[in-house]
Amino acid sequence: MDKNFKDIKKKYNKLRNRERQKIVKKLVKMGFKAKGHQGTWNCTSRGKIKPRYNLGMWKWIVAKKGTITAVVSLQSIEQDSITKNIHVLFDRISVDVFKNNGGKLLSENSDSYFQSIKSRYNVENEFDPGFVEKQ
Repeated sequence: MDKNFKDIKKKYNKLRNRERQKIVKKLVKMGFKAKGHQGTWNCTSRGKIKPRYNLGMWKWIVAKKGTITAVVSLQSIEQDSITKNIHVLFDRISVDVFKNNGGKLLSENSDSYFQSIKSRYNVENEFDPGFVEKQ
């Protein structure tokens, strides 16, 4: 039974990667500079998490065109309206659109989707002023 679950999970991940690449190709056809990303398979949060945590199922795309950047996520982050807890809905696509901010849209050092989420969400569900829209 356990081996069957691992096989299914591996196939599921492969299919999600395929879908991410289809989205990247479509965005490139539309004139965006787009690149697919995924989380690390061995996250330790700089040694704070033991044992290591697998974030490899996290998938997203960063697409830039002109003065906008869009982050297309293959999982949607949502905040519960009652508890205010932030949680993830896998297999829900969300699109976050940002205005240009001197070329430093998501993070000074990277196009990390996680950095963009960290900068936009807080417990009151307020958004960064550079954030345009979430669909």
